[in-house]
Amino acid sequence: MLSSRLHTAFFDLLRSGLWGKRSVMALDNISSDEWKEIYDESVKQTVSGLIYDGIVNADHASLPDNDLIAKWTVRAVRIANYNAKVNKTISTLAKSLNSRGIAPILLKGQATAMLYNEPTLRESGDIDFFFQDEKALAAACEIVGKGFMTERKSDGSYVCNRNGVTVELHSKMFDMVSSSQRKHLSEAVSALGFRRMDWTEDPSVEILTPTPVLNMLMQNLHILRHALSFGIGLRQLCDYAVCYRGLNDSEIISLSRILDKMGLCRWNNMLMSFLDTYLYGNTKSISPCTLYKLVMQTGNFGFGAESRSWNRVVANNIRLFPTVPVQSLTTVLSLLARR
Repeated sequence: MLSSRLHTAFFDLLRSGLWGKRSVMALDNISSDEWKEIYDESVKQTVSGLIYDGIVNADHASLPDNDLIAKWTVRAVRIANYNAKVNKTISTLAKSLNSRGIAPILLKGQATAMLYNEPTLRESGDIDFFFQDEKALAAACEIVGKGFMTERKSDGSYVCNRNGVTVELHSKMFDMVSSSQRKHLSEAVSALGFRRMDWTEDPSVEILTPTPVLNMLMQNLHILRHALSFGIGLRQLCDYAVCYRGLNDSEIISLSRILDKMGLCRWNNMLMSFLDTYLYGNTKSISPCTLYKLVMQTGNFGFGAESRSWNRVVANNIRLFPTVPVQSLTTVLSLLARR
């Protein structure tokens, strides 16, 4: 992990990129080798575009050396270009689906990117479309996968690679949850539902997205699921921070009540403490919290760790078991069933 000094610089730059505010600390004494450490960590956490934006907007005399800043600039341009490619793919697929009377429900990813201060610099991953019934899912698979290799995953979803853009089609919004929690989630989906999103890339297409509280619930459980498996990186936590900041008071109360019903009060407190300390900058941490250690050691979906092995899963579950014992057990059993 980063030294204490570089940790402070890293998160200051990250907050600068996230919220569009100038860096508040002096970065004049960072050496070339230390800038390389910051770059490597930003890649591991898939927030290199945000950190780059933070550097561009920082008040300091010391920059990464010419080779590194050139490399970083090229990476930022590639992130922006890939985002444009993903958005175009979403528009193309949505038009095809709309022609069959299907309005895809866009989860996470580009729907969240629109809320960022600089959407083009959020590192995009897969396109996740959700469909509320198997009939719609089958029809979507026929359209999306036509002419491209399509694979059925163990959880029932489909994965298709379209010219370098991975598209996942889901019939389930939530994965690896206990039977007792499914009732609460089903009630939340019925009560909260979906809404048409303002897809600025092409306003003519109809794309749905979860309403704010349902979106936060989905993201919260997504973060927890990956934290309990191979690991989770800062990109997903940045997504959560950006979306959470957009909630009104009644939505915050509603989200907390649902999570409390699901027995996730302690987990939610841990997650919000992380956001307050590292992404909002509202509090100072006396010592690194459990979630911080897990995030910084594992990186994006665990790919930044030394290995994505069962040893990693066990280590993550040991860390989080006191906070989410039921979810920890459910995750381990679900992963074992898929082996």
